[in-house]
Amino acid sequence: MCIRPGAAQVIKRGEWGKRVMSCRELRDLIDKIFSLRFPLTFAASALLLAVYLYIEVPSLPSVQAAELSESLMQETADEHDSCSYHYKDSPEPEDLDPKAVEYNPTLAGLDEVAKLYARNMKLRVAHYCDLAGRKFVHFGFTEGDELISLLIADRDATAMKNGVIPRDDGLRAGLQTAVSGKYQVAAYQTSKHVVLLVSEFPEDRTKELAESLAAPISENLRRLENMKVRPAGSAATR
Repeated sequence: MCIRPGAAQVIKRGEWGKRVMSCRELRDLIDKIFSLRFPLTFAASALLLAVYLYIEVPSLPSVQAAELSESLMQETADEHDSCSYHYKDSPEPEDLDPKAVEYNPTLAGLDEVAKLYARNMKLRVAHYCDLAGRKFVHFGFTEGDELISLLIADRDATAMKNGVIPRDDGLRAGLQTAVSGKYQVAAYQTSKHVVLLVSEFPEDRTKELAESLAAPISENLRRLENMKVRPAGSAATR
């Protein structure tokens, strides 16, 4: 309670400091309260803003960070160009090249998965290639006289434009495209792999093929990469 001078109240002089607070003391107390609360309020607001920026804003930088290197796109086109004449008239392979499975066991059986999404294309080759240090598992298809390559490469530092491997599953990067000479290259990413498609079709048609073939292959790999291995003995403890 704040007592103004001349107020119609009788209070003993000794009780004034105990029972009544002067207006000046009250104002000083209010100033102290707000001076303490303001930094806390500011800190809380700053924390909320930081959380919001972390959750909502990183989508653009994440995509930029996941941009693939020009060298990967170029080497993918070179691999298609150097292998295409080998498989143009080849019969459908019975199995995926054992070297491909030895190199990357995750890809075992991927040739059968690829054929499920190939539609009218025919699988002509499913092998492992090492092109000047760039390792590919190469699935070669034909659609009439046209040659289409689906290639799986490691998502390593050399595959990334900035030389840094992103710590994500590659989904946000979406479909990335490039032109290398007469070839159109389209690519998806997973946490461990880059799935690329090469053709001489126009850009729109290459994107359609990538969406119908490379995208489901990427999703298949993403599921395999995300699978959690059950700890030994877990079934026995149930």
